[in-house]
Amino acid sequence: EKFTEAVDRKDEIMSKPTLVAQDLELCVGVAGWYWSNRGLNGPADRDDLMRVTKIINGGDNGIAHRRQLLERTKALYGLG
Repeated sequence: EKFTEAVDRKDEIMSKPTLVAQDLELCVGVAGWYWSNRGLNGPADRDDLMRVTKIINGGDNGIAHRRQLLERTKALYGLG
């Protein structure tokens, strides 16, 4: 709901919440908004996967799989 207010489309999105999943601009927008509002840049820049996971999930659910995906992504982009 806070995102819908931030993009000034509350009535439209709240009446059809699936719009966020169907509209690429909204889909990417809500992800960026969430990331920014949770202050995830700092822990991500420090490569602190555990902190990012705890901020998003509240715990370490799925951390092993998430670590595998992160390492795979880093390899694809040539990052250490």
